[in-house]
Amino acid sequence: MNYTYPRLGDRLPSVGVLQKLLGRAGARLDIDGIFGPKTLAAVLEFQRRHHPLRQDGLVGIQTWARLTEGLNLPIVDCVDVFDAFGSVELMSCKFMSGPDGPPMLQELAYTWGVPASAGVQTQLAGGTATFRFEGPTRTAFPDAGGLKEWCRSLPNFPKQNASFPH
Repeated sequence: MNYTYPRLGDRLPSVGVLQKLLGRAGARLDIDGIFGPKTLAAVLEFQRRHHPLRQDGLVGIQTWARLTEGLNLPIVDCVDVFDAFGSVELMSCKFMSGPDGPPMLQELAYTWGVPASAGVQTQLAGGTATFRFEGPTRTAFPDAGGLKEWCRSLPNFPKQNASFPH
């Protein structure tokens, strides 16, 4: 599975999908695509409740696998096209290094009908060991609106059995 590895401070469509998945498990979060302290607390609580996950607040392969358990969410080489949950994260490239980057990113989002994100700086990456952006990102959306609007428009997943304390 080639999921991205979001962490505290990230502002990405994949964080909105993460928040929806945490909500499926019972967390009560504002679905805004921002990996802030409340999302971190929900990740830690999810990891605590799903032994043997390491309680480190990092969303890696094991945490993603547990969050998506029982769902058919296809992942295609770190392009997380989850039907209504789809987005494209262009990593390991120099996509945004020139003046043509932002308009091309917008065109990709419009053409594919999903948000498209790319790093502002050259992305050197470390292969499959580091599916995350290095430095700031820019995201383009297929329609008017931004990250929060897109994340809030995501449909809910079916609930999981395990729930968070209320």
